[in-house]
Amino acid sequence: MQFKPYLNFFFTNTIILENKLKSFIPASQKLPELTIRACLLAAFITLILMAANMYLALKVGLTFSTTLPAAVISMAVLSRFKNSNILENTAVQTFASTGGTSSAIVFALPALIIVGTWANFPYWQTTLISLLGGLLGVFFTIPLRRALVVESEKDLPFPEGTAAAEVLKVGETIIQSKKQNEKKESGIGFLVSGGLISAAASLLINGFKLASGGISHLSKIGGSVASTSCGFGFALVGAGYLIGARLCLYMLAGTIFANWVLIPYFSASPEYASMSLSDISDSVYTTNIRYIGVGCIAVAALWSIITLIKPLYEGIMASIRDHKANKLSDEDLMLRTEKDIPVKYLSTAILFIAIPLIALIAYFIGTQPIQLTGGKLFALVLFCVFLAILIGFIIAAIAGYMAGLIGSSNSPISGLIYLTAIIIALVLSLYGSAYFEISNESQELVNKSIVGIVLFIASLVLAMAACANDNLQDLKTGQIVGATPWKQQTALLMGVAVAALIVSPVFNMLYNAYGLQGAPLPHPNMDLSNALNSPQSNIAAALTKGIVTHTLNWNMLLLGGAIGVILIALDYVFKALKWPRISLFSFSIAIYLPMDMILPIVIGGIIAYFIHKKLKARSNSEEDFENQKTPGVLVASGLIVGEALMSIFIAGGIGATGNQNFISLVSSSYGDLANYVGLIIFIIGLLISMKYMLKRFKLN
Repeated sequence: MQFKPYLNFFFTNTIILENKLKSFIPASQKLPELTIRACLLAAFITLILMAANMYLALKVGLTFSTTLPAAVISMAVLSRFKNSNILENTAVQTFASTGGTSSAIVFALPALIIVGTWANFPYWQTTLISLLGGLLGVFFTIPLRRALVVESEKDLPFPEGTAAAEVLKVGETIIQSKKQNEKKESGIGFLVSGGLISAAASLLINGFKLASGGISHLSKIGGSVASTSCGFGFALVGAGYLIGARLCLYMLAGTIFANWVLIPYFSASPEYASMSLSDISDSVYTTNIRYIGVGCIAVAALWSIITLIKPLYEGIMASIRDHKANKLSDEDLMLRTEKDIPVKYLSTAILFIAIPLIALIAYFIGTQPIQLTGGKLFALVLFCVFLAILIGFIIAAIAGYMAGLIGSSNSPISGLIYLTAIIIALVLSLYGSAYFEISNESQELVNKSIVGIVLFIASLVLAMAACANDNLQDLKTGQIVGATPWKQQTALLMGVAVAALIVSPVFNMLYNAYGLQGAPLPHPNMDLSNALNSPQSNIAAALTKGIVTHTLNWNMLLLGGAIGVILIALDYVFKALKWPRISLFSFSIAIYLPMDMILPIVIGGIIAYFIHKKLKARSNSEEDFENQKTPGVLVASGLIVGEALMSIFIAGGIGATGNQNFISLVSSSYGDLANYVGLIIFIIGLLISMKYMLKRFKLN
């Protein structure tokens, strides 16, 4: 069998195909792109959006697309310079998008705290996981650009990359109009407005403690308990607005099913007869509902991956056929818009990264309870490095294709991580059983070591997959506007490096201030009412630990899986009837997360429905309607960023003073009045946000 054609396909930049799309900026035109000011601005945006996305991911297990906020901030700043252009804006957007991409490490890394492997997030280990994994993810997407972005354009729409290109085109018209002294809306005001609303509310609720962060009510129905709660988090409202009404309605259905059907059913057990209502609800949720949610999420994730296997295979095979059939000229080789980072640099960089990767994994394994030395340590380290790179490349390819097919936001990246953790846990469990000579007394230490190693490697793989999941969207944007691929790829590498610098500090700041559900308390006597959920990390930890120790709650997991299978069957019925399709993942995550997290998201989705309906009625065309949706997206993004930054500020104060109430203006005896004050603040904030969302975006 000849391997050379396939190696050339995956690792080449010297063979260039003629671009099938006409770029906004032609290949013959050269403009400044990766300028010093673009890099400095992008680094600043990256740090802000990275911190905001990490907070949202830890809080509720969601991230928001940073493409549009990055593009808007870039346009607002660069439009003040007469020599700025769309390609420079594209470079900033590409660089800064890593603030959203790299934050996905939040989905796995806290699992090491939850299982007790780490007591905090050590700076260099955390930074290197994010950095090395992210860099490998970028390197893996470079050879995939040709296959997935250029040659599969008919099969892979890359919805978010295409939308970002349209935003940048609008930004170019704004820049050109300002050069001609015409006044057009930049959009930055909408972003700032949303940020100020949520930051002020967070300061009043979480800082000054003038209001509660939500309301809740427990009802006793016969011998059962039903739970209802709603939080006042504007970041969650913003996330719901960006998600949209359809997915939010399935989240509403999921949380109602969990809190008004499952909790009452399980709470009717006699074992809870002597407990208080709140204790019953908490116990049922912890021992039953969360595992049902895990089972349902696992089925949703695996089904999403299964449904994409066929189009993934067919798409790559078609790209290989197209690649081999093309006859190329010397002129094609010189196109600016088709130059990737050269393969000689790419292969050298991957080999170079392998050195610190080996050292990182060796150091981590050396800190585990089972101490290995000599040949055993060396063999295990090399085996883990091999697993990380092999699985990382495969998962990166799958994630990149899924992003092109259904978009980065809809791509089941969490499912890929669960699948990765399961595979590595099974492999290392077998490997460990055959490799270690253990006694019964050391089995617990072996299991703890294997669990830690699995989650460590899974975090590396997640960093690779997350970059591939988003970076190809950026390269699609660049293809449409006419950016230079190697400059975009360099911007992505720089963005990963900048984002990696703050992962550990933000992690530690939030963990020490608020704590993590399922993890040991960072400080004694902490109030865990605001503890961060980190759902994906809890699921990854539970699955890994359960596989390794053979202690999974299979009954509840299988029940959740059965619910997932039923929903898949219903989805096919809906499809046959031409009804709106069921979002299994939205329903599943709503079972897992508490209702007080879900209802604000649902409120955001409902607001999005009515805002879009109003905008549709007053728009002159479909294009005008799309433009008028921009203020809402920016306000919603601002709601997320504002609350996140204020929460990080408060967390910093808590860390510096050691006092969770360091700026509190009231005592704990404030009582039920705080609930009403919080509700009033929430309603006022929603009304002001909706007012800005409905403002006309002035393009002319």
